[in-house]
Amino acid sequence: MKQIMIIFILSMLSCKTTESAMQESKSDVLVYYSKGRCLGKCPVYEVFIHTDGTLIYNPIANAGKNGKVQTTLTSAQIEVLMKALSRVNFETIEFKRIRDLPITRLKYESKEVKYYVSKVNGDLKEVNVIIENLIKSIS
Repeated sequence: MKQIMIIFILSMLSCKTTESAMQESKSDVLVYYSKGRCLGKCPVYEVFIHTDGTLIYNPIANAGKNGKVQTTLTSAQIEVLMKALSRVNFETIEFKRIRDLPITRLKYESKEVKYYVSKVNGDLKEVNVIIENLIKSIS
């Protein structure tokens, strides 16, 4: 019985440590980008771009990579992305669910937008192309 209690207490402590580490890492995320599921075999993944230039690519399903990939962006890459993001007007982007199209999510500066890549244009399309090119460059 003592062993079970000790294991339980240790597991609770390790969960708290992991949880606080996760909250810490979320606080320095500059851009979050993800592709959702469709009814077929669409790639599903998420990308975290941190304030220090670290890009973390996390494939979830049908994404062609095994495990997380981490790289560091150059200052020029970050500058191009930030300029493009600053031009996006998040409030004007409308979203209406369409069956079987993967939803793309973009979070930046406490703003979030959901959209379909095939249905957007302008500044948001440019940001999407920049992020997709960053993802391609790590393969």
